[in-house]
Amino acid sequence: MSKYHDKRELAPRDIVTRAIYNEMQNKHSSNMFLNASIIDKQKLLMRFPTISEHCLKSGIDITSSPIPIAPAAHYFMGGIKAEVNGKTSIKNLYAIGETASTGLHGANRLASNSLLECVACAYELADYLSFANLETPNIIDDRIMNTINLYSNPISDCDYDIKTLKDNLKSLMWDSAGIIRCEDKLLKALDKLNIMNRDFRRERKCRNTDEYEYRNMLTIAQLIVTAALERKESRGAHSRSDYTNISEIATHSTSSIKNAKEFSYA
Repeated sequence: MSKYHDKRELAPRDIVTRAIYNEMQNKHSSNMFLNASIIDKQKLLMRFPTISEHCLKSGIDITSSPIPIAPAAHYFMGGIKAEVNGKTSIKNLYAIGETASTGLHGANRLASNSLLECVACAYELADYLSFANLETPNIIDDRIMNTINLYSNPISDCDYDIKTLKDNLKSLMWDSAGIIRCEDKLLKALDKLNIMNRDFRRERKCRNTDEYEYRNMLTIAQLIVTAALERKESRGAHSRSDYTNISEIATHSTSSIKNAKEFSYA
């Protein structure tokens, strides 16, 4: 890490992630290593009991051996668009913590950034709900009835290998919209996603939880790729090899939000 940032492994997560990715590419390796053995053994085990236990099950003693590491999507920022009090665009749906995008954080995930959400947003949400009318309507209007009817229709007899479909989708997104992005790969990914979405013939109702999850994954994938294409700069975890500079003014395009309607389901 000394080659990439003066704070080395304590650099911002997007910088550390790109450094790991770059080293893996250069060395044709599936992972790099994190050495925590310089930390006092008792302090290390006390601070990271879950990690140490998990590594030990795989035969790695983190107090004496380096830990194999590779980037993961957790370094990205994102989530459900929400106000500081947790309100979303859907009535009675609230989101706080790492699942929410409140605007309190920037383009980069920092260590324990959910603390602010837990302290500030949880308080605001609890305060809001204490005065809110949470009673559900006892009248089924035409809009609700239409939705019920849509889900009452029979579904096609197609059987899908959801595990394979999910694996293919994950590979596509990691390769095309992962750590380093470019327009060519993003456009090809969007074409593939449109085909995958077309081939999955579940317009409304699905057979099981896995099918619903896969359909949701397709929706999110299309939104991510569309947004990544629109932001022609590199900012935080959004890194484009064809637009390496940060724009002086961060623009917030609305077209990706409009396009979201094409991918969303009632």
